[in-house]
Amino acid sequence: MNMDQTEAIPFHIPYQSGKELEQIRALISAQHYAYPTAAHQQCFELLTTVQQSKYNLLTTACTAALEIITLLLEIKAGDEVILPAFAYPSMANAFALRGAKIIFVDVDPNTMNIDPACIEPAISTKTKGIVVMHYGSVACEMESILAIAGDRSIPVVEDAAHCIGATYGGRSLGTFGTMGALSFHSTKNIHCIQGGALLLKHETHLNPALQIAEKGTDKFNMRAGSQNHYSWTSLGSSYLMSSLNAAFLAPQLDCIDAVNQARRQRWNYYVKCFEHFDLKERLQIIKLKPEHEHNAHLFFIKCKNKEERSRLIQYLRMQQIDAYFHYLPLHTSRGGKKFGFFKGKDIHTTLESERLLRLPIYPTLPLSDIERITACIYRFYQDKV
Repeated sequence: MNMDQTEAIPFHIPYQSGKELEQIRALISAQHYAYPTAAHQQCFELLTTVQQSKYNLLTTACTAALEIITLLLEIKAGDEVILPAFAYPSMANAFALRGAKIIFVDVDPNTMNIDPACIEPAISTKTKGIVVMHYGSVACEMESILAIAGDRSIPVVEDAAHCIGATYGGRSLGTFGTMGALSFHSTKNIHCIQGGALLLKHETHLNPALQIAEKGTDKFNMRAGSQNHYSWTSLGSSYLMSSLNAAFLAPQLDCIDAVNQARRQRWNYYVKCFEHFDLKERLQIIKLKPEHEHNAHLFFIKCKNKEERSRLIQYLRMQQIDAYFHYLPLHTSRGGKKFGFFKGKDIHTTLESERLLRLPIYPTLPLSDIERITACIYRFYQDKV
């Protein structure tokens, strides 16, 4: 391999199936744009198969799905909701918008998911929800979490933004809890530039969710012909995915197995390359259980500390390789301090988030580029000796 390559390696290239334009043209020709269109219906059918979820709603974003969830759960001022401190602000925002107090807890240092042992001490009589995020599509310890929540009849919400096509023990992520949310943002494995989906366990939640998503009205009943008018029935907003986004998404959903397989191949090749360079004394790589059937949304390593990570990022950029850290702990942010607080000790969240570094991964990433990236990292640590 030529180590003098200078071509830039981007962090991410959004996936394209090659059929998106064809679907958009078909939508325009049909001249029917109101939800649900044929493109929406195709997405419903594919999503039902991929996620093993019967009751789904296509939304403008994962954020929108989370906001619908807060209304379905009737979250109000004075309620408390437990979240991992290492997460994206949308998770906390959705509940803070309803007036809830956000209770942040520590994470598992291996997966960066919520630590089940930290949940129970954070529960109070005001707890109205436990929200988990499957970081990078690696599942949380759902058996333990559901047992804790079930004993107290507390709903569990899954932020499965990273998780399309990922499973745990053969079961789709986003379908363990009462409700789940997916993301189809352009940074995800498949996408429609901006979009999301709501996954519901119980059919009884579907019609209320439809009303919330259709601006708080019963317009769907009018479209179905069961009434000749529609009216305002509940709180809601404009949460439904546009027909253009659905047309873009449908052919991508049809390719999800191939996309995730290509990403997993590259994820595994990273592991193989790092094993070849024998950097386990310098870097930490996530250890997965056999039942963690992830979709390789992320590949991350952990440096010794924040300073070393910063130097490595700069070193890689000098080699024209993009690499990034990720979330800043929510409880340390201005919003986190205003709308919530950390319960227990921050043993891992801040420390581990300052070590984490994400490397490029996408379906078309050449394996030779992975060799180049890992070789650069090896040279960085050799130069440090």
